[in-house]
Order: sequence, then C-alpha cells, then structure tokens
Amino acid sequence: MMNFQSFLHSFLVTACLCLVIVNVTFAGSIHGINRFKCENRNAIQKFQNEKEVAERRNRIEVLRNEMRVRSSQSHEIDAYIVTTYDEHHNHLDDDAEGRLKYISGFTGPIAYAAITSKSAGLWTESKYFELADRELDCEWKIFDISDDPTIGMWLGKQLPENSFVGADPKTIPHQLWFEWERDLNREFLSLSKVKNLIDIIGESSVTSPRDYKIRTQNSTFSGLSWHNKTEALRDILRAHRFDAMIVTSLTEIAYLLNLRGGDFRYVPVFKAYLIVTHREIVLYTNRTKVSIEAELMMNFDNKTNSCFKQKCVIIKHYNDIWKDLRTFSTSWKRILMPSMNNFDLGVSEAIYSSVNREIIHERTSPIVYMRAQKNNVEREGMRHANIRDAVALCDTLSYLEERYMHGDQWTESLLAQQIDRPRHEQNLNRGLSFKTIIAFGKNAAKEYYYPTNYSDAEITNTNLLLIDSGGQYLDGTTSIARTIHLGVPTAEHKRAYTNVLMGMIRLSMLAFPEDLKPSEIDALIREPLWTAKQDYPHLSGYGIGSYLSAEESPIYISYTTKNKYSLKDGYFFTVAPGYYKPNEFGIRLKNVFEVVNSDRKGFLEIRVVSLVPFETKLIDKTILSLNEKKWLNQYNARIREVVGDELKRQFKMPAFYWLMNHTEHIREYLTEDEYRKSSSHRLQFNLNYLIILTLILRLKSYIY
Repeated sequence: MMNFQSFLHSFLVTACLCLVIVNVTFAGSIHGINRFKCENRNAIQKFQNEKEVAERRNRIEVLRNEMRVRSSQSHEIDAYIVTTYDEHHNHLDDDAEGRLKYISGFTGPIAYAAITSKSAGLWTESKYFELADRELDCEWKIFDISDDPTIGMWLGKQLPENSFVGADPKTIPHQLWFEWERDLNREFLSLSKVKNLIDIIGESSVTSPRDYKIRTQNSTFSGLSWHNKTEALRDILRAHRFDAMIVTSLTEIAYLLNLRGGDFRYVPVFKAYLIVTHREIVLYTNRTKVSIEAELMMNFDNKTNSCFKQKCVIIKHYNDIWKDLRTFSTSWKRILMPSMNNFDLGVSEAIYSSVNREIIHERTSPIVYMRAQKNNVEREGMRHANIRDAVALCDTLSYLEERYMHGDQWTESLLAQQIDRPRHEQNLNRGLSFKTIIAFGKNAAKEYYYPTNYSDAEITNTNLLLIDSGGQYLDGTTSIARTIHLGVPTAEHKRAYTNVLMGMIRLSMLAFPEDLKPSEIDALIREPLWTAKQDYPHLSGYGIGSYLSAEESPIYISYTTKNKYSLKDGYFFTVAPGYYKPNEFGIRLKNVFEVVNSDRKGFLEIRVVSLVPFETKLIDKTILSLNEKKWLNQYNARIREVVGDELKRQFKMPAFYWLMNHTEHIREYLTEDEYRKSSSHRLQFNLNYLIILTLILRLKSYIY
C-alpha cells in the first residue's frame, strides 16, 4: 500500500511539473520572437519613421472598425487574417503595395497576419525575422511560420470560445484554408468567409495594377503553338476521364496559351483564370489589356465577342468565372482541380467551394510537367539567353574592378543599379527575373538581404561580395550568383568558397540513371560542406522557366523532400549552394543546369548553361581533385570560346580582356609538397563520397 501511495505521489508531482514546463514553454512562445528594435529606444528611432508608424497604426484601427461593422452570417468578426498571396497565390517580389504590406509595412515575400481588436501577429520564415523586426511596429508579435504557436493556437489564446475569424477565401489556397479551419476548430473558433477587408479600407491604393498589354509569345520562342499545347492537355484529361480543368496558376496559363503580360515586375504574367473542356477554352481576364495580336492568335474578336475560327479561346471578363463555374459544373461529372506542388499552390478556397465537392478530383496540374520539359526551341533559347546574360554580367564585373582600381567608391545599392543596366542593352531582354541581390561582408551572411537606407554598405577590398541576379529574355529566363573579392582573400574565405564550388563541379560531372529523383542529388551538392561540418539553410535548387518564373515547379532540390517524379531530358533548374558565417561573410554560387540524354541508354547527364567565370583567387586548388581541375579548365575554355566571341562581336573589349584573365588555365597536377598537404583531405573526401553514395542508394530503396 505504501509503495502504491509513493508511486502515486511521485506520478502526480511529475505530471504537475510537466504541465508547468509545457505551460511555461508555450507562454514564452506565445509572445513571439524577441523584438530587438522594441527593446532598444535608439533602434526604434533608427529604424522607424514616425509618420509611417502613425499611418500603419491608423490603418489597423480602420480595419478593426470595419471588423466591428461587418458581419459573417450575422456574426461579428473577432479577428481577420491577411496573407501575402493574391487571388492566384503569387508572392512575387514587386514594388506594388500588397495587402499585407499595406496593413503591416512588412515587405517580405512569404507571410500571413492575424489581427484582433487588441493584438496583431505575423507569421513568416525565420530568414525574414530581421526584416520583420525592422519594419513592423512594436504592437506586432512575430512568429515562425513552420513552428508553434500556429495561427490557430495563438488566436485561441487571444479570443473567447465561439469567436469568428474572417478571411478572404479568394486569396487563400484551399489546402491552407483546410488546415487553418481544422486548427481553429480545435480552439473552438470558426473560420468565416468574408470579403477582402483590406481592399475595402485601402480602396485602389492596395493593389497597383501595371498598365501593360497582354501580348503573344511567338512560336519562334515557344516552339509549340497554343493549339498543340491545349490538345496535349485535352488528351491527358480524356485519358483520366475528366470533363474539365480549372487553371488558376498564372505561369501555367501564360505557358499554355503562349501569352505574356506585365502585371508583375519580374515575372511576365497577367491575372487570369482558365477553364479547359473537351470543346471549349475560356480565358477570364481584363479584356481591355488583351492586345489585337493576342486576339488574332486566339481567333477571338473582342468587339463582337465571338470566335472567327472553330479553334479559338473565348475571352471573358475576369469576374465572370464565378457565375460560369456554377453554371458549367452542373453538366460536369469529373473536374480536375490542381493541388499544391511546391511553387504552385493549387486552387483557392473560393474556387474549390464554388463547385460540388463530389465531382472534384485534386491532383498535380499536368501543365506543371508539360512546362518543365522544354522542347528543342525552348532549350536552344535558354542557352542563348544565358550567353547574352553572361556578357552583361562580365561587362559589369570588369567595369566594377576597373573603376574600383581607379578609386571609385561603390555601395551595395549603387552596384545593384549598375548590374541591371548592361542586361537592358542585350538583345531580346525584357527586364529582370527577380530583384537583384548585392550583399557585402556581414550582410552577405544573411540568407535574405536587400540593401536599405539603414544597411547599405560600402564595398571595399577587405571582404567578400555576393552578387545574385537574373534576367528575362524573350527566349529564356536566367538566374546566376557569383561571389568575388576585390582584394586578397583569407585562407578561410578560400577554403569555404572552394567547398561550395566543389559541390557545383561534382553535380556538373554527374551521369545518373533516368529514375533518379531531384532530392537524391542534394547530398552530392552538399557533401564538401558536410565534410567540413558546415551546411546552408536553404534549398539547393529549383526549376526555372522559359521567359517565365525564376522559381518553377516541379523541381525542388532538398534532401528533406521526397519527390515522386524523376529528372527528365529537357528539364532546366538552378543550383545555388552557399556558406554563411554569421556577422562575418557569406558565399553563394548559382548556375542554371540542363538535363540531357546520355550516350548510354537509360542514363542522363547534367550540362551547365550559365557561363560566367568563378573567382580564381578564391579557389584553393590544392583541395580540388584532378577531375575537378580538368572540369574547371574545360568550363573556362568553353566560356572563352562562347562568351568571349560574343563579347568581341558586341565590341565589349574591356570585358573580353577581363574574361580572358579570369579564365586562365590552372595547373592540374600538384607538386610533391602540395600533394602531401592535401593527401589527408583527399582520404577524408573519398570516405565521405562513398558514404554519400551509400546513403543515396538507401534513400532510393526506402522511397520505393
């Protein structure tokens, strides 16, 4: 009896302690991250503009007033959720004022916020914490989007039971809505569909549509007509017995119909919905933006509102989609609605709930895989676009080094402007593919960084300079990163740079069976860093479009992800390994790669498409293998031949001489002393290489 009483007493004490620990842990996290700015008055004065703060606070109060007067099913709205997504779930970097930026001031690309009558919380990725801390008023709590507390858990602590949380279903992916609804129900809260309150209080200032016409992407660049693409899609729909498909992804619509737009600064797409059936193709967009050439290509007359050929695309007003969905779905038995796939987040909750759930079938959009596998014309275009882009970047780098030698002073923001100019001079250029990143010294150690008035650093010869940029061309999209040093690098700089470079080189030499998944090459890319007990926190790579997005599904290279698809001939993707030493320096190298057929059946190879020299002075040649040195010499020879010829053709002789100096042949064999110094490192590499190959094989067997 005494033993049982002792056991019971111990059990109750332990249970109470556990509850205390859990409550303390949760209570600590419910307040979000520590706000450096809010704990330091000098930091508040440095980072905040009083006028902007007052304006943001006023907007939140106006929103709270709107929450009180608005109702959902006769219930007052106790909290409101805002996301960075638009109706098509884009979170594209743009200078336009998005809804979340309007209400909070946060300019990061991925986030959502919850606002109650007394509090406000924002969820984003950890790499954006510093940005959020700097931009948000101290009223805001900041949380990790991938950790607890979730938005439901936090609101459960802020609101009484049976409260109503409002959100616009047009701007939230169906899968995310489902997760939030389940999360809120656990806290005895309800998620209600309401109109977008930010649009109501912000009127026309929230979204700033760019006044650009919808134009055609000629088959000279696309390789296939929209007839060919839509018929191929219809064949897939017939094979799976689908009556129709709803397309909400803007890059998928642009690809399928060979159309491009200008609603976003860095991705040439336009806001639209698309319905594809066996008989009709209906495009819902701003009809005033459709150019005459686009009408003619789609065989549709906007004035008479009719087709003038049997094969045509019917053009309707953007908001007609809601009425047509209700009408058309009465005759459909099976409809394909795209599900989430990496950068394509599927249909919105509003689209999903507009159709009878019994006829909906969710799966990855077939357009994703059609778009990923470039045809011969697109492949040739991607190669040519990267050559012209290399010319522009070599031109900039040669000018930077020359002017720096003559005493010119550069800052990060000034260099960003200079890098953008030579691209605009190139044939077929249509702007940038993303906002240019220039980061010097400790700023480069931040995974997400753009220079601001507070952080714009002067570029000197004492540390590393990271450049990450890309261009949009009619025949392709480019994305490239290089890290350089204007002075004498340290041994640590060289070792870290070479480890990053070795991962790129080993991938470039890879031949692999055609059933290899993208996630399975990640270990090969990271292995040199892992050997040095180092790593980087971001993806190793992702797909890239052809005059579309620099981040394109389905390719997603991360060893933590289980891919269900294999790499195929014609796939293009970027790989960007890096190393970031906090508060000191950062390194990132990025190339575009193409998957090509091997001379042996059943095998594929990877070909480098980006052709910009690596920084020779940062390469520790003693730790490169013989094959790696040979590859580097072959790569440099290819740059000299292809890019060098283009530089001479464009009469850019200073850039040509700079390129020749940065692509000199390196000695492939070591001296006896060098060999002895590097032998221990080589032994470690060989052992780790065998371990990594073993892990890849085990991962493949686990997946299957």
